[in-house]
Amino acid sequence: MQVLSIPPRVAILILSHEVPSSVTSSTLVSQSTLLKSKISITQIVSITKYFASFHRPIFSVEHRENLLHKITKKHGDKVEIVRVEGLLADYVEENDIDFFVRGVRSFSDFDSEFTMGIINRRLAHKETIFLQASSSRVHISSSLIRELSMYETKLDNFVPAEIETEVYDHLFDHYRRLREINGEPPLRKPNNNGDPKVG
Repeated sequence: MQVLSIPPRVAILILSHEVPSSVTSSTLVSQSTLLKSKISITQIVSITKYFASFHRPIFSVEHRENLLHKITKKHGDKVEIVRVEGLLADYVEENDIDFFVRGVRSFSDFDSEFTMGIINRRLAHKETIFLQASSSRVHISSSLIRELSMYETKLDNFVPAEIETEVYDHLFDHYRRLREINGEPPLRKPNNNGDPKVG
């Protein structure tokens, strides 16, 4: 009897947050590996030079990719980090990606992601699988991490342990430089030893 060999399927997971390595993102990667497909993880790195001139990301593309490598290392060859410059649908077609994967935390997330799924289906003729965030992670977002970091404050278990120090050091330094550039005084330290406040 002839045994058919079915090639492994490849999915692409888009992490579009400026702080890409929250525990929500890490959990989403782990959930994606359960799909029994190879997972290509990407961030859309080139919007346009016009928009980039108005908004410089806190983390460089290279730095974000390095952080993603660190939190996905445990998944071995099931996961790869790729860089997409241009239209994602074009990359998917050119690299034989089988489907898109997106994470949703709330109804508002699903509303926007559902619309994007329809657009990607029209452009690339590929379907999107939506993964629901863990109930213990739905409150964690990259914007919240950034906002707390403006005040040199962090909450435990918002960022994976293996990169937590690196992420917060970078964020705190970034906002200190901004305050200095804007002529603002340094933050008053809430602890006697000068350490950032930890919740």
